[in-house]
Amino acid sequence: MKEKIDLVVIGNQIVDGESHKTEISTVGTYETTENGFKLEYEDYIEGMSSTTSTIEVTGGTQVDIIREGDICTNMSVCAGERHQCHYVTPYGGILLGVNGDEVKVGNGSLYIKYTLDLNPNILSTNEVNIKFSAIKS
Repeated sequence: MKEKIDLVVIGNQIVDGESHKTEISTVGTYETTENGFKLEYEDYIEGMSSTTSTIEVTGGTQVDIIREGDICTNMSVCAGERHQCHYVTPYGGILLGVNGDEVKVGNGSLYIKYTLDLNPNILSTNEVNIKFSAIKS
């Protein structure tokens, strides 16, 4: 059963030594799955219509980030592992490498750290810190 939640997503992306922070506060849903949980919310990116983001945590060690809308991707992050994802924007698509550095799951929190690469070149180091709590009726 899906439960309504308040959600704060703080992202930090480091490109060429420069840090770029983003923060969104929104309402979403939380759902328990067989091996973890799933969060879903609308992600608003300036200049684009909304994108639905689904974050599925499996076993406390794997995080799948699925985005559908103007930006589409299905990215897996596992600490110590490299995966590939196809990242599609209104301007075109690109195949990226996703190197998982860290995944931490807490009570009402999720922290993910990973790097994105294109061929042998690291494009960015990314940290995502998510806090969520049930909305009291």
